[in-house]
Amino acid sequence: MNRIYAPLGVLALALAACAPDPSPEPTDPATSAAGPEIPEGTFLLSPLSAAEIEAANLPQELGCAFETGDDILLAAKAYVGENQRGLGVMKINGFTEAVQTPHTGGFGTMSDRGEFEGRGLTVDVEPSGDNLAEMEGSRYDAQMTVTRVGADDQVIDGIWSCGP
Repeated sequence: MNRIYAPLGVLALALAACAPDPSPEPTDPATSAAGPEIPEGTFLLSPLSAAEIEAANLPQELGCAFETGDDILLAAKAYVGENQRGLGVMKINGFTEAVQTPHTGGFGTMSDRGEFEGRGLTVDVEPSGDNLAEMEGSRYDAQMTVTRVGADDQVIDGIWSCGP
């Protein structure tokens, strides 16, 4: 019996060696489904569209946004309450990424200073100066630092606005 199985095993190995590689051919990174080609050590932040913010299913409560000009780079919302966390969304390398506050404290804590975490990502929005809001809410000059694993930090000046 051993004589029958040994030749079949050798035949199976020979056929497997001649079979085509089951892994797909590599594609051009600039046109692949993985998004745009980004140089190593960097990442690309892009403005969020209203549809992308809506699709993020953020809490229907009070919110904050980090803006540069007319562009929103971070949108976040949180319920009021000491045991609540803020949830947000950003667009990195062409894809929306969910972020959340690493601590509880609800909207009040989030609006004072926006600290967020995501997959291999930390975001720190540090407001400065006087409140520029003319009505309800807050609007501060701010600096957003985005740290991503394996990439250089990005520091961006903008406006941190929070309110209803």
